[in-house]
Amino acid sequence: LPDDLEDVGKFLVDRVLSKSPVPNDNGFNPLSLLLLASASPATSTVASSRFHVEFVQPLALKLGGRNANVRAALIGSYVIGLATMRHLLNSPDLDNALKDESVTLVIAAIQSCVSPP
Repeated sequence: LPDDLEDVGKFLVDRVLSKSPVPNDNGFNPLSLLLLASASPATSTVASSRFHVEFVQPLALKLGGRNANVRAALIGSYVIGLATMRHLLNSPDLDNALKDESVTLVIAAIQSCVSPP
């Protein structure tokens, strides 16, 4: 995450839309793993715990303030939802999203969780 929380929405959206969810040559896809693991009662607890330990809790610490854990979890839901639509469901509506106002809308939604009114 960037040091400046003023740009965290743009940072996350740019990363989700511009990068493939496959970070290395062995084909490991963390988004697919998270979604598949969360669908199984046997693995959903582990998937949830890892996501919260590795993303939600560090983000909440960085956000600070009132309801930081809730705001961080909401940001996580935006990121997972956007990544799922873009990379797993291959939404044709998000193919050209970098040129579309939808990017501005998602960034604003995430930023509203960073700096609540």
